[in-house]
Amino acid sequence: MKHGLLKTCGVLTFAILLHSPTAWAVTTYSTSNATSDGYHSGNDSHGLWMPELEYGSLSPNFIFQSPGSFTQSGTSATLTGIVVNADDPNRIWNVDVNFSGFTNSAPPNSPKKELYGTAYSTNGGPVDTNTWSYYTNFSGILTGAGLYDGAEVSLSRTGPAFQIGEGANGKNITLGGSGWFTWHVTQQPTQHNLYLKNSPNHGDFNLNFSTPPPATTPTPEPSAILLLGSGLAGMFAWRHK
Repeated sequence: MKHGLLKTCGVLTFAILLHSPTAWAVTTYSTSNATSDGYHSGNDSHGLWMPELEYGSLSPNFIFQSPGSFTQSGTSATLTGIVVNADDPNRIWNVDVNFSGFTNSAPPNSPKKELYGTAYSTNGGPVDTNTWSYYTNFSGILTGAGLYDGAEVSLSRTGPAFQIGEGANGKNITLGGSGWFTWHVTQQPTQHNLYLKNSPNHGDFNLNFSTPPPATTPTPEPSAILLLGSGLAGMFAWRHK
């Protein structure tokens, strides 16, 4: 009876393992500024847009001086990188944003279409929004450096969901992503002659993504590893008996 039970447990464990999701793909994109092309009415090139962050005529555009990273894993993702103000590279933000709620179906108020109408496939253009994917939630932190040293700003999603796909960055028809956010200044810069405003407190990301690597490495889920271990242990015990 014991032999049969051990054998059954081993076979059952491997059956569960074979019919359960055992891994998720991790894909990292190199992230840069989205630059307007002929399908966009503006003349933009930025990764982060924050209008009226300070008093005065400072540019609302922040740019990546070196590529950041957008990493997707399962139903979540992270965006990291360093951006500087287009007018003053000493105004620096370290970007750390987390995304969740991945879906291939357009949530309410999505997609966000910022290109000319002729860019979209419904009008004969190259951009098909049916191929886009979305994250329904995101939040993050901007940590200051340079003249912004000591500052901290929290971000949270507002408006349409963060969208990813060809033409989804809102500036051109290449692969990228975009999404609106509200911000809240939680710490001012240590330089007392600098003051960051909380109103108007909205902005957005406009990102270009490079082509991902040709192959990704699956990462085993912890539950799958435990199942595999218990299955091997059951089979070993049965064979030993």
